[in-house]
Amino acid sequence: MRIDEIRYVLEVERCKSMAKAAEKLNISAQGLGKAIKHLEDEIGCELFIRSYSGVQPSAAGSDIFPLFKEILDNESKIIKYAETYSKRPEKIMMYETEIAYIIDSVLKEYNKNGSRKIE
Repeated sequence: MRIDEIRYVLEVERCKSMAKAAEKLNISAQGLGKAIKHLEDEIGCELFIRSYSGVQPSAAGSDIFPLFKEILDNESKIIKYAETYSKRPEKIMMYETEIAYIIDSVLKEYNKNGSRKIE
């Protein structure tokens, strides 16, 4: 089970259409269908009832989608917590002509107020 597959499933649920979800996700409808089928095969049940007029959650999907939403919520929380503990310095990209004018004041202000150092 991959996080992107979970995102895809939840977008299909939101759009109630594979084609609309694929467009929102910037992937092909065929690629979206394959990803969802892969997830369904992995967990052993169909998540959607498919028809020409769109899709709707199956009974299993209705029970599982809230858990998928929790997974994505927890992923965001993990990333935020990890950023707080990250020891990697942040990097700022600038053109050389800009650096001479602002670098000293920007670094002093950021290092004074920021939780992480910039190198």
